[in-house]
Amino acid sequence: MLRLERQQQIIEILEKRRAVTVGYLAKQLYISPSTVRRDLSELEQAGIIKRSHGGAMILDYRRKDIPIIIREQEGAPQKQLIAQKALKLVKDGDVVMLDSSSTVLPLARLLCERENITVITNNLKAVMILYEAGVKTYVTGGVIDPSAFALTGRSTLETLDRLQADILFFSSRGLDPYAGVTDFSEDETMVRQKMLERSKKRYLLLDHTKLYKAYMLRVCEPSQLDGVICDQKLDSNITQSIKKQSAENNQHS
Repeated sequence: MLRLERQQQIIEILEKRRAVTVGYLAKQLYISPSTVRRDLSELEQAGIIKRSHGGAMILDYRRKDIPIIIREQEGAPQKQLIAQKALKLVKDGDVVMLDSSSTVLPLARLLCERENITVITNNLKAVMILYEAGVKTYVTGGVIDPSAFALTGRSTLETLDRLQADILFFSSRGLDPYAGVTDFSEDETMVRQKMLERSKKRYLLLDHTKLYKAYMLRVCEPSQLDGVICDQKLDSNITQSIKKQSAENNQHS
C-alpha cells in the first residue's frame, strides 16, 4: 500500500471514530505499529491530527481540510476517467469554470488540448497547468488557502460576481440524494456556491467512494445540478435527485 493511500485510510478511520490507538490502526491496515507512528507523525505535521499517548485524534472533526498533496493522490485512476467523461461536455468557445478541488486537475490537463476555450478558476495548481499550455485563464482574487492551494475569501466572491461561465465542473466531499452535495470546508463551500450561481451548466465530479456520504456544510441540492460525472454508473436514487434540473433545462432549450 502506498504511503499516501495509507494516510488517507487513517484519516477516514479517524473521521469515523475521532480517536484511535496505534494498535487499532495497525490491526485495521495490516501494517506495523512503527509504520503507523511514522504516518501519524506526518499527518500531525500537516495539521490534520493530534497525537496522544498511544494513539491520535483528528482535529476539528469533519471540518479540517485535507491538504491537496494527499487529496490529489486519492483515487487518481478514477479521477482520470471522470476527466475524460467531463471533457466531452466542453464545446468549442466555452467559458469553463473549475473549482479548487483536486478532482478537476486531470480535467485541466485535458483542457490544454483545446484551442478555443477560456477558463475561470481559483485553483492555483490548475492555473499553473493552464498557463504553461497557453490557455486563456481568469484567476480569481482572494487569500491563498495553503491546504487547498486555492484562493478563497471576499475578494474571490467579488471577482466571481463579475464573471459568467458556460459550464462549471466542481467536486465535493460527499453526495447524498437527501443531504445533497456536502463538504466540511466553509471557505471552499462559499466559493462553490458562488460558482454555481455564476454558471449556466453545473456538473459535479466525484468518484463512487463519495456517494451516500454527508458532511456538515451543504453546498447545493442535487436538483441544482445538470449532472453528476462519476467513475461508476449511478443508481436510480442519485439520478432521480437531479432529474428536476435536467427537465427544466430541456424545457428552456
